[in-house]
Amino acid sequence: MNSSETEISLDANLPTLQAIASIHVIDQGIKDIAKEFRFTTEEVQEYYDKCGEMGRTRARFQRMRQDLNTRFKDDED
Repeated sequence: MNSSETEISLDANLPTLQAIASIHVIDQGIKDIAKEFRFTTEEVQEYYDKCGEMGRTRARFQRMRQDLNTRFKDDED
């Protein structure tokens, strides 16, 4: 395969490669939110699938963690 054939092959696969990269970024964002706010990736994924916005998903889980921390403070003796 010469270099021009390689370029054609890469150009033909560019949309596929971009889609894979996009999925990876989304998956990583979901994992980051789950880890940061201590929820399961399934919970975060489910909400993201409903709204389709990473910023909105992050804000929701941040609020939820804050609410849980406020409502269920450890009793200090």
